[in-house]
Amino acid sequence: MNINLEGYKSSPAFEAALTYIYLLHAHGITAVIHGGFLRDLVLGKEYNDIDIAIGYIDSERVQQILELDAKTLRAASSEYANHARYVCDWKKTIQVSDREVDINIIAWDDTSYGEWCKEEVAAGCDWGLSQISYDVGGLHISENFIADVINEHWTLYRDDNEARSYKRYHRLKEKYPWPINHGVTEKQEPF
Repeated sequence: MNINLEGYKSSPAFEAALTYIYLLHAHGITAVIHGGFLRDLVLGKEYNDIDIAIGYIDSERVQQILELDAKTLRAASSEYANHARYVCDWKKTIQVSDREVDINIIAWDDTSYGEWCKEEVAAGCDWGLSQISYDVGGLHISENFIADVINEHWTLYRDDNEARSYKRYHRLKEKYPWPINHGVTEKQEPF
């Protein structure tokens, strides 16, 4: 599988996501694009949505900066709610070229990170294949991401919500039809 470390930059969706990253940065908020969106762009696959992580700040301030409707604020009902660091998130649908794309702005408890940065956000992703991130300083690709791509397998590094992780694996295995590397977690799929 080829990794395209330049092509993602010309994606209209990436350019749209950058608008949010730089807007938040201008207001003193560290924001990190991470996970599947970047993975799919650099590996030349169709992406689903865009996840942007921020350290938790006052929700009203985030809504004001990004012009988010308070009705898009999600908490306990969110798919992220079982994650230990999750606080809340917002979902905003934007138009990118000829399609609508959801941007998920996910607020994490930044006190659980040693330092709120793209490397830590990537390391917080469950699958090695999702440990890729971008902030105003540029792209970060973890060694786990590279190993999963080179070896064409999935490795689970964090399993605080194992059922959710395996659900995502089953949803994405058509796009990445690789086996699970059980060498790290020593666990079998729960279903």
